[in-house]
Amino acid sequence: MAEVVVLEEKSVDASLVRRAVEFLTEGRRVVLPTETVYGIAVRADSREALSGLLRAKKRSAKSPFTLAFSDSVRVARFVPQMPVVAERLSRRCFPGPLTLVLRVEGRDSEAERLPADVRPFIVSEGYLGIRVPQHSFTQRVLESVDFPVALSSANISGEVDTTSGRAVSQAIGTQVDLIFDAGECVLGKASTVVKFPADSGEYTVLREGAISKKVLAGLTRPLYLFLCTGNTCRSPMAEVMARKILAEKYHVSVEELERKYVNVLSAGIAASGNSPASAEAKQVMAEMGLDLSHHLSTLVTDERIRQADRIFVMTELHADIVCQAVPDAASRITIMNVPDPYGGSVERYRESAEKMRQTLEREWRF
Repeated sequence: MAEVVVLEEKSVDASLVRRAVEFLTEGRRVVLPTETVYGIAVRADSREALSGLLRAKKRSAKSPFTLAFSDSVRVARFVPQMPVVAERLSRRCFPGPLTLVLRVEGRDSEAERLPADVRPFIVSEGYLGIRVPQHSFTQRVLESVDFPVALSSANISGEVDTTSGRAVSQAIGTQVDLIFDAGECVLGKASTVVKFPADSGEYTVLREGAISKKVLAGLTRPLYLFLCTGNTCRSPMAEVMARKILAEKYHVSVEELERKYVNVLSAGIAASGNSPASAEAKQVMAEMGLDLSHHLSTLVTDERIRQADRIFVMTELHADIVCQAVPDAASRITIMNVPDPYGGSVERYRESAEKMRQTLEREWRF
């Protein structure tokens, strides 16, 4: 029977992380908690460890195992080039209840450097499953190993998923070596599995899990984010102008735009929150047939920056602040070079709005 270690709720014990790593290094089967269901982890560069996992689960060798990673940086070593929509989902859902099945090929992928006798356990017809679980203990374990880790649900293949340490012990306690019991899983439902053909925005939902198909569809839409300082003049003006221009580009109403094609938001890097647009911004937008009367300022978050596909900032200073907060956002930033009209005349607001309008039309009108 497997040894069971109960984890504390509020902290990660470094000695227990080391113990998990030692067991994995030795090729043994370790049950780890995730936010979805419990999983059996083994080192993925060992044929013996992977064969043992197959036997423990009574699973067919035809079904490859998913690799689990601590973060997106490690994912990129195995999948250096993702389809655009897959990369978007990884930014918005990792760590979280999503498994991506992606094409891997070429010398840039570490999957190509896996031992030949283990590749059939991990890569099937050129596709690899990847997952970044959202659990602090499991993430610490995954970031502490120097080898890839395969993670499969902690149950006999085809039987019900296990969502508690007790359920794991009852289901497969004799088939694993060590169980880390963190109580009930937060979500208690398996991850959603999405497969992407190479270089394609199309995808197939192989399993609808914790993320519904409806929510997934929303997550796949592009997000354009406009940032200024206080989110009371420049960025909200750019936001409503962008919606109008994009709606015309897609030949839909502004309401349909965000239901079907793209999301447009604005925020401020120093916004106080819930402040209305300035009177001058409202007036200038009204002159263009646009409405800012319901706008309330929002403070930008690091999470929102990571979610955005394009980040339009007003000045280089804004860009620097964004990059300090989220360094990998640099490639997604466009600097609009619009001075702050706050406190100035209505004419100054008109000049700022016109500059932003011209920039956006060059960006999106073909």
